[in-house]
Amino acid sequence: MVKYRRPYQCADGFVCVLPYNTKQWRAFFQAMQRPELRDDPRVTDPRLRSEKIGELYALVAECVAGWKTDALLDALQAADVPNGRATPLGELAEDEHLKAVGLFRHYDHPTEGRIRLAGPGIGFSRTPAEIRTLPPVLGEHSLDVLREAGLDDARIEAMLAEGATRDGRPETARRAAE
Repeated sequence: MVKYRRPYQCADGFVCVLPYNTKQWRAFFQAMQRPELRDDPRVTDPRLRSEKIGELYALVAECVAGWKTDALLDALQAADVPNGRATPLGELAEDEHLKAVGLFRHYDHPTEGRIRLAGPGIGFSRTPAEIRTLPPVLGEHSLDVLREAGLDDARIEAMLAEGATRDGRPETARRAAE
């Protein structure tokens, strides 16, 4: 894992920057007004670049830190360097692209009411990906997990009585198990 391969903080937000080939790396450093790095062997030699990619991504973080988001994105676009605005987590559901591809869907959960979930981020024509089960409630699978771990019914009953675990199964599942 490379520490700096993630969205980069600039002066007023976060951006995604991913120079890939030599041309893009050289253009990136030119756009960042760091022309001395354009001919650095870490930039121009693909093998060395692969070995030193963490150092290069650290330089990206350093270079973009003082830029305003819009100015940075304009500069990267003009330099033909792959880029994008990083969307904050709380705003993902309002992202126009994610809306257009239907990533977020609403479901009626039997105990939690109407919930929104991110659906599978991929689609197949013959075997469509879909959410087949809704998220469990707290403790819904506790008894199964404890049994699988080797605890007997007496120990599980003691744990339930002590409040160390809970039986969160829906009432219909409890009755069916009796």
